[in-house]
Amino acid sequence: HLKGTDDLATDSPHVTYWITEAFKNLIDASDCDGFRVDASKHVEYNWVKKWADDIRKHAATKGKNDFILFGELFVYDNNALASYCREVGYSFNSALWFPMSQTIKSVFVDGQGTGQLTQALSAKSMYGEGENRLVTFIDNHDVNRISLQNGGDNGNDIWKLRPALSFLYLATPVPCLYYGTEHAFDQGGHWNGQNANQLYEGQPYDDADWQRETMFDRGFQPGPAAGNQLVMTNAPLYQHIARLNNARKNHPALTRGNFTERWQSGSAGPYAFSRVLQDQEALVAINTADNQTGTINPQVNKPNGTELANVHNPTEQVTV
Repeated sequence: HLKGTDDLATDSPHVTYWITEAFKNLIDASDCDGFRVDASKHVEYNWVKKWADDIRKHAATKGKNDFILFGELFVYDNNALASYCREVGYSFNSALWFPMSQTIKSVFVDGQGTGQLTQALSAKSMYGEGENRLVTFIDNHDVNRISLQNGGDNGNDIWKLRPALSFLYLATPVPCLYYGTEHAFDQGGHWNGQNANQLYEGQPYDDADWQRETMFDRGFQPGPAAGNQLVMTNAPLYQHIARLNNARKNHPALTRGNFTERWQSGSAGPYAFSRVLQDQEALVAINTADNQTGTINPQVNKPNGTELANVHNPTEQVTV
């Protein structure tokens, strides 16, 4: 069992039956379209895969033939994650993509080469049925926030997170935003684990929840979380994410298009890629370098004379 939770006898057919029935009933009662399965690595591997398969088959009887089912396996190993969903038509059909979150932080915070992003994306092919359903994140409720790792200067955090969020929303299969990232929450500068040697009521002090600041004006709200952030819809990153969502809504290539790298840098610098869907091509260009401007010459699969418009500013155009 995990941290005092009940340890269910999943080797018992009786227990397995009722666990499965409970979640089938949840689909019937709520008409939901998918499940996120928490802490799947703490359940027997073959059992949870068979349970997932039973759930998906039940969803299909309700007309939900693409019921998304992804487990939280907290590892940075593509092989381990892919083993849950690589069998087409069986078990899970997605995963929470921890390895990509690590690469995003390496590139956009640590200044590693932008080509690592392409390399990390190429691992999608390992996931079989899950390849185009991988749920991708930068921050989540279990890890230190990217703004803390970036240094906690709000202006610099916004500068770094604009291109990072652009990559998340425009390059990865299923972008997932953790609340507070749109306001550059940074845990008030407090790293998880820094008080691990202290005791609380005679037990080791586990301070692994600093990344769970409150959005509303009460409770735990250090640093940028102070005040009622739920109403701060004019925040720079909030507005940037809104533009990214509009781009995805209006240009299907940005959600389902085939990915092709168009430009990379061996260190921090420009990076560009295309998403191509039928006759639509979207070219995305970002810059990960500090205080650096420059010119790049990415190629596209469009004939000379084709005009590309900036979706953030349609009056700005460039001709192939």
